[in-house]
Amino acid sequence: GQRAFPGELTPAIAQYVGYRTCSLTDDEDMAKAAMSIVTYLTGTLSHEDLFAALCGRSLDGGNRLAQAFARRLLMPTSSSTDPSTTLPLPTGIKGLRHLTIDLALYYLPYGDSENLSHVLLGLSGQSFSVTTAQGKRIAVPEVMRMHNCLDAALHLISDLDFVLSPDTSSLAAKCYELIYKLYSSSDESVKASVMLKLRGRDFWYKHLLRFLSTNHPGHRSAVSILQVAASRSLTSNGDASSDYDTLHCIAWVLKGCALELHALAGHLHSSAPMQDNSNMAAVFAPQPTKCKRLLSFRFWINLKYHWGHQI
Repeated sequence: GQRAFPGELTPAIAQYVGYRTCSLTDDEDMAKAAMSIVTYLTGTLSHEDLFAALCGRSLDGGNRLAQAFARRLLMPTSSSTDPSTTLPLPTGIKGLRHLTIDLALYYLPYGDSENLSHVLLGLSGQSFSVTTAQGKRIAVPEVMRMHNCLDAALHLISDLDFVLSPDTSSLAAKCYELIYKLYSSSDESVKASVMLKLRGRDFWYKHLLRFLSTNHPGHRSAVSILQVAASRSLTSNGDASSDYDTLHCIAWVLKGCALELHALAGHLHSSAPMQDNSNMAAVFAPQPTKCKRLLSFRFWINLKYHWGHQI
């Protein structure tokens, strides 16, 4: 059985991951201390026990945990560099936001009925009713729709500057990796939920356009972002790490587009019927118009040119 954890102490500590103070020299000190406890628990507890410890006994514990980690993911990194005012994170950790994505990626393959990654990403399926100020009864997943790490990651990479900046490009690459791995999940309910969310944003088409087009909003140039990153990564004598990160972002997008094309062509089938849910059923149905759009001649001729002449 699960271990007994005293009260709600651990969930309360985990809430401080999303805390920002104005009174300390380093506004991340308390968040770093809380995250160090969380990382310690990940190394000492089983997934089942870790889930129980972080979510606690409260009915909305998982949603509150997701909200705290999403807040952290959306916060810019502290500008403080004074080692005397910062609590050290484990060796190899680039920061709190990286660690948040790493945590979601690490537990994603776990097949337990209660999955910590799914909770952090707003995909746990936990549901209960609450009453709004207007007296309307609604489900918590609807309330929390924009307060989880998946939506936070999507928000971050919607900003091209975030994706291309040397300070954040490596985090952007992890966000793209997370989205691809959710899209390729073996859990059908997770896959369908993510597909619906991404298609609602026209995600794969827009991000393919972002990297391959020469006339994208925010990047109007004679050459595409792919061409620039590939060329600089091969010719740079200095640090080209941000260009490598950009290429990693593009690689995850191309892999995701391959899966999306497979699904749009009607080759993705549910092993169980989607009862009384036309939206979910539509995910697995062929969508030839969208398939043709994603396969538009211009994109893939450009891609052939990039790989044939630039790399």
